[in-house]
Amino acid sequence: VLTSLVVWMSDVTEVQGFLCPECMLSLGSSEELMVHFNSKHASETDQKKPVERPPVTELPEVTELIKDYDQLVLGCFTQNKQLDEEVKRTSAKVTLLVCPPFTDWHFWVHV
Repeated sequence: VLTSLVVWMSDVTEVQGFLCPECMLSLGSSEELMVHFNSKHASETDQKKPVERPPVTELPEVTELIKDYDQLVLGCFTQNKQLDEEVKRTSAKVTLLVCPPFTDWHFWVHV
């Protein structure tokens, strides 16, 4: 492998200027490169269209993840609602323990 790399490297020649990305032809200016590329390679490039892919949300794996996420969000919402109710009940109990309701209003009126 090293021998073939050395042989390949010895075949490489240094090229300066404006290189065509398709055929590596060295051109003198950017304008020459544009004219060359458009006349020699533009139709080849135009024919290479990207592969059509379905939208990400239509992939089965993604659809399953979205369903799992929705269930998780619903579960969190339900749990948060239950916790909120529990906090309200506990808060009411604490309030009753700290500040018991006054049953003898006559005591407070006369004081």
